[in-house]
Amino acid sequence: MMNSQKLQLPVQDLMSLRGRSFIISKVMMHQCTAAASSSSSPAPAARGLQVAAHPSSSRRRRPRGLVAAAGSDDDECASAGGESESSSSGGKDDGGGGLSREDLERLVGSDEDAKFNGLDLANLIRKKYGRSYDVTLIKKEFMGRNLLAMNVMWKYREQRSFPLSEEEYLLRLDDVANTLKCWGAVAHVRNTLEKLKERPRIGKAVSIFIDMDQTGGRSNEWIYK
Repeated sequence: MMNSQKLQLPVQDLMSLRGRSFIISKVMMHQCTAAASSSSSPAPAARGLQVAAHPSSSRRRRPRGLVAAAGSDDDECASAGGESESSSSGGKDDGGGGLSREDLERLVGSDEDAKFNGLDLANLIRKKYGRSYDVTLIKKEFMGRNLLAMNVMWKYREQRSFPLSEEEYLLRLDDVANTLKCWGAVAHVRNTLEKLKERPRIGKAVSIFIDMDQTGGRSNEWIYK
């Protein structure tokens, strides 16, 4: 009996030890699962925070783009304003010191004046007087001012004593026509020649005065004797 009791006691102790170890293992497993769940749960939260951080960062970046766009709009407005101011100032300058239409036509000339040549000048003279009179350019003092003038001479090409051939005569008139174009005086000479009543006579030419400017400064650049 004593041996059986001695044997039973260790068995009970063993059973109690097994039960305790089983319970302890269960508790440990429960704690591990709880710890695992607790450790894994913050990760999605952190991810959620990270994901949520992206929109916030994009929201923070958007105002920069808006500021840049606003700056570009301001620059465009400023540039447009500068252009408008420059155009308005240019308009004022043009309006203040602008030339009249007659002055512009005199400086630029029409298309017909740009094509003016010696043959055209010869036709004008022949149409006016019926003869191909010689033409020269001179510098002449008139009423206290130095003026340039185109003289229609009394010699004409149809005379036997005329020193120039027809070709030489046209070349001479070409030079005169080119000079008149440089002066912008083609229209003035054409209109004046049509209104003239005088005719060239022996020893006396018909002068068409060309007023280059009021001071005679430019006329000093052209000297004809």
